[in-house]
Amino acid sequence: MKWSLALTLMVVGLACQTPVMRAAAAEIAPAAAIATVLKSGMLRNADRQHRGEGSVEILEAGAGRRILRLSNFKVTDGPDLKVWLVSKPAIQSARDVKTSKTVTLGALQKSTGSQDYELPASVNLDEFQSLVIWCEKYSVLFAASDLT
Repeated sequence: MKWSLALTLMVVGLACQTPVMRAAAAEIAPAAAIATVLKSGMLRNADRQHRGEGSVEILEAGAGRRILRLSNFKVTDGPDLKVWLVSKPAIQSARDVKTSKTVTLGALQKSTGSQDYELPASVNLDEFQSLVIWCEKYSVLFAASDLT
């Protein structure tokens, strides 16, 4: 119903060309439609037991906000999973992560489905080449993605 109403408002707003209808249609449009992709990649398995898949995008969402978006995401369940940016490219092992500069974006929200994480303003994206799903409690790599 909500999307039907949104589509109706957008069509009517464009057809009528009234400022009120155009404003209503603009409010309903998803923010991602106007975001710029800064970096992207695809998640890959860490090994046979620790598996992950999905796309990764770092988006400039306006007003200096940067969002890390995981889409079509799925990872093996595990304890204390976190989302980390890692300075080293082509992460293959836990050792690669442990010997790199990292930034924690937060606890994994869920093991399947799309999710967003806000990047701190202090993060210089030029310093980070990978994203990992990391078990902080046991220092285990679950999934990794190069960011280009």
